[in-house]
Amino acid sequence: MFGRVQVELGRDLLVALEAAQESSDIYRRQARAEPGAYDSDLRTDMEVQADILNRLDRAEENNRIRPPQP
Repeated sequence: MFGRVQVELGRDLLVALEAAQESSDIYRRQARAEPGAYDSDLRTDMEVQADILNRLDRAEENNRIRPPQP
């Protein structure tokens, strides 16, 4: 949520990117214990990270992590 708000405001993008990456790491650890339970949360975090990278003009990284649309 923090990352999404920061993207929309265009502020503290590096801090927001760190927060989204940390959140993704937590969801990945949780998913090992409960496969599939956190898929949508992880997908949202990856979308937020991609949006932040886009705002930071880091297109290559953005394209690498943006999840495909279902």
